[in-house]
Amino acid sequence: MRTFGAAPPPPTFFDRLKSGLAKTGLGEILTKRKLDAETLAELEEALIRGVAPFGIAGERNVGYTGVWTQGRKLASIGVHARDWVTWHGFALNVTTDLGYFDLMVPCGIADVQMTSVARELDEPASPTLGAQVRDRVIEAFADVFSLTPTPMEREALQPRTSDPSPGATDPLASLSQ
Repeated sequence: MRTFGAAPPPPTFFDRLKSGLAKTGLGEILTKRKLDAETLAELEEALIRGVAPFGIAGERNVGYTGVWTQGRKLASIGVHARDWVTWHGFALNVTTDLGYFDLMVPCGIADVQMTSVARELDEPASPTLGAQVRDRVIEAFADVFSLTPTPMEREALQPRTSDPSPGATDPLASLSQ
């Protein structure tokens, strides 16, 4: 699933798919990475460590995936399996407009209260907060998975296509808007 800040579907779409719907958009830090099947708890741990420097006590909620704080869901984790390979991804609500979650049953969990880093800190959404959280999550992710982060220019993330024509679409174009 790739939605780089796209507008949410109209309410009729939400009404038809209220259970198990995933919402992604502005104010979330997203990742999707090919990892082994034991990664779920490690992803949760990386996110818990990533929000800890902000005074947020991230925790697990038995029976559910993701990261929670004081009973509110802060981050969602998804898993996809194909050909005996699992792909795990997360969405950490940093400065997310939480109003969209009122239009659905987030992650198929009735009565769940979603939250964000900004809400927990009682701070307005800002690019500075997003960058600070991103940096702490990168550090925590690197620590948990024994990785060394490597800064990359945006151009290095461009998909390689066999069609370099001027009309070829750029799936990352909306990131710079």
